[in-house]
Amino acid sequence: MPPHIAGREREKSAFVEGIGELTRSEEPQAILLVGPRGCGKTVLLNWCRNHALQSDRHIRVKEFTREVPTTMAGIARELLDNVFDVRFPDEIMARANVGIAGAEGKWNTEPSDMAVLEALIEQCGKSPLLLVLEEAADKNPESVGALFNLHQRINRETGNMLFVLAGTPRVMDVLRDSKATFSDRNRVLNVGLLGSEESAEAIAKPLRENRMSITEPALAKAVSESQGFPYFLQVWGKALFNRVLGEGTGKISLSDVEAVTEEVDAERNVTYATRYREWSANDRKILAEVLASIRSLENSDGIGEDDLLQVVAKTLESHEESNARAEKFAAKITETGCLWQPWGSNKLESGLPSFIDFVLDKSIEGKHAV
Repeated sequence: MPPHIAGREREKSAFVEGIGELTRSEEPQAILLVGPRGCGKTVLLNWCRNHALQSDRHIRVKEFTREVPTTMAGIARELLDNVFDVRFPDEIMARANVGIAGAEGKWNTEPSDMAVLEALIEQCGKSPLLLVLEEAADKNPESVGALFNLHQRINRETGNMLFVLAGTPRVMDVLRDSKATFSDRNRVLNVGLLGSEESAEAIAKPLRENRMSITEPALAKAVSESQGFPYFLQVWGKALFNRVLGEGTGKISLSDVEAVTEEVDAERNVTYATRYREWSANDRKILAEVLASIRSLENSDGIGEDDLLQVVAKTLESHEESNARAEKFAAKITETGCLWQPWGSNKLESGLPSFIDFVLDKSIEGKHAV
């Protein structure tokens, strides 16, 4: 967790509202966070989980980080075993007429799916459940659909489940493929770059709390260089904090910002290079041409996903490639953070600041090397 979460009041307010509804059994809406990598979605999920645990000791929390069962009954079994600690469900077994639980505390003879779901609903009726899913865009669509349907089923019976998930923009494709019952009653929150005031707060407030200060010119420089990207703000804050500790002055000036710039740039370039390596050598050339075309359109009223798709298809054709993979290529552009389209918007925005410049510079370097 960063020392201070700046500029995410809307997201935190949604979590507070949802958890309040959860404790009152009021069928809270599912909350979906959508945004590029590095914009703090995982941090927000951790904040939500911690707030829930502090709000009500009866709330149970399950965080899925890896594999998720693909059926409601499979998820229910995992929740009963690992969250509610229902390991010897004699009553369930008797109702299902299938035997008794084994000494390991797991199901010796499987009860019916219906019996397992009824057991979970019964437990949720006693203790509210917060279900958290990270990296939803990388999960099996069937699993995501099962989670949403389980959320609706439990809420219909008890009102005692809140489902919070986060993913990169590709999560919308996963939701579509999942055939989940995802209605307008659920909330979608975009998590992108921070504004200049929020960025300044992210750097200055933790310093003040540690009896350190930063001059206005120094803060303005750090904010400008971070370009509102939460991960870069953390890098700047850490570098300046360590600088003050090393110097022992307690005050950061413009010269201190300049002194750590090389360190911060090195960290930032690692991020750029990591994203860049996700493209093959041939696709890097195509990517550079696509982004150069996009850059030439930036002075217009902005571009949307359809415009991006057209540019990608045209560029692929110029390389004598089939434009059949244009949709996947365009999707990868949003996955690596070049651009992304927030939910509810018809315009693309930067996902990773200056990454387009990095790609274009690499392209020029390649041409010079040849």
